[in-house]
Amino acid sequence: KDATLDAYGDANAPIVFTARPDPIDGRLPGDWGGLMLLGKSQTNEGTAPLEGLNAKDPRSLFGLPGTAAIDHSCGRLRYVRIEFGGADGGNGKDLNGLTLAGCGADTLIDYVQIHKGLDDGVELFGGTVNIKHLLVTQAGDDSLDWDRGWQGFVQYFIAQLPEDDGDKGIEADNWVTTPSASPVSHPVLYNVTLVGAGNNSSIVQTGVILKAGTEASIHNAIVTEFSGASFDVEGADAAGGILDGATVFANSIFFEAGSTRTN
Repeated sequence: KDATLDAYGDANAPIVFTARPDPIDGRLPGDWGGLMLLGKSQTNEGTAPLEGLNAKDPRSLFGLPGTAAIDHSCGRLRYVRIEFGGADGGNGKDLNGLTLAGCGADTLIDYVQIHKGLDDGVELFGGTVNIKHLLVTQAGDDSLDWDRGWQGFVQYFIAQLPEDDGDKGIEADNWVTTPSASPVSHPVLYNVTLVGAGNNSSIVQTGVILKAGTEASIHNAIVTEFSGASFDVEGADAAGGILDGATVFANSIFFEAGSTRTN
């Protein structure tokens, strides 16, 4: 968390983080660990080790309590593609295509694609980082996942799930251990398109699930072709955000979902 990564590409020459096995056509999700940016912005857990890394190694630590270093920069990713990343750490502690842990608002994430990651496309643990122009294709688990009090913005986000893998377009938590922990996860998303594999999926896929106390404001979304529900809320804490108006889903369309194509 004491370093930054500056990957500032161009539309005609994007920077590609990838694996290079032999032959090149043999690349698979999980061929390398993925990209992890660790910062000093706020989380609702204080300073903690990133899941999937060695918790005894101080280099695995991210985040600070409260508002300390709230705008801390993890660097810049612009016109970047990250592909075939991720790792299975066991007990749900997996590495993703792109992990943003405790990254602040001065971090730049713009025009980024995550392709064929082993676990989530993008996972955020706390922080205030904002994301624009995000494309996640063929993620092995969730396309976008947040936790630990993330409070940022996302605009122009497209996710397309695979037929033989993938779980949710968006899976969102505040903190499973303490759902009311502050700051509460509450990102704001605009212009979102989530496309499941429909009945061609070999597993049940869900469009959006909010749980473990998270809040969210999601506007201008299209959620379609999920074999499970388009939208789900799990637990009293997350449901409370809807009842008190903290969580908003507005100007959005849900269609062609569930086994009957009506959920």
